[in-house]
Amino acid sequence: DAVRGPRISAIDLRYWWYLPDGSLYAPQGGRQIPGRYASGGLSYRDSKGTSPQQIYRQVREYRLQYPNKAIVHMIEASRQQTWAFLMGGGSMLIRYLVYPGGQDPPEYISPADSPIIQPTYDFIRANLATTLRRMKLHNLVCNNPERNWCLAEKNKTYLVYALKGGRIELDLSRASGTFISKWFNPRTGQLSDANGGLVAADKTVTLNAPDQNDWVLWLSTRAGK
Repeated sequence: DAVRGPRISAIDLRYWWYLPDGSLYAPQGGRQIPGRYASGGLSYRDSKGTSPQQIYRQVREYRLQYPNKAIVHMIEASRQQTWAFLMGGGSMLIRYLVYPGGQDPPEYISPADSPIIQPTYDFIRANLATTLRRMKLHNLVCNNPERNWCLAEKNKTYLVYALKGGRIELDLSRASGTFISKWFNPRTGQLSDANGGLVAADKTVTLNAPDQNDWVLWLSTRAGK
């Protein structure tokens, strides 16, 4: 919409999504029913209503269509779903964080679900705080694109999320230089060398994740923010 479009700064995706089989779930509008009552038994907070692959699909579609707008989602996301949102180009994922036992503590403690996101939060804050906002969607992964996803700032930083680990083939034929290469473990927050710690560009490179869990390949020209 050429008139109203510029007035919109953020897009909230919480009331529709793709189901795990790829079909669309979208409550019908125009019925004078508040969105919170229009879900037909599915809640936008219910992570079982979708999958990491379909979250990535949903967010990526909107990011490509609206590259300059913030994209917000609200879902009780798993670690894998959280990373799918991030890798699709999402801006902010919102979830309810309750305290253990559902009781407010007398002093501050971490909410019960904090371990889902804490390692990722710490990794981004320590290493990508100023870089992530410049990274864009890139089709650089040559194998299993349905579960291997890439964000990149060309010739500077590459982030590849492998939903099920395994082999990653990354097309760096149009890049130049040598990159520091690390595996990030989103379950523990640990970093370890990948491919001996260095990856040369100007070609397609192949790396193997430590196992079949989800892993993040981080290539950078230097460490830090």
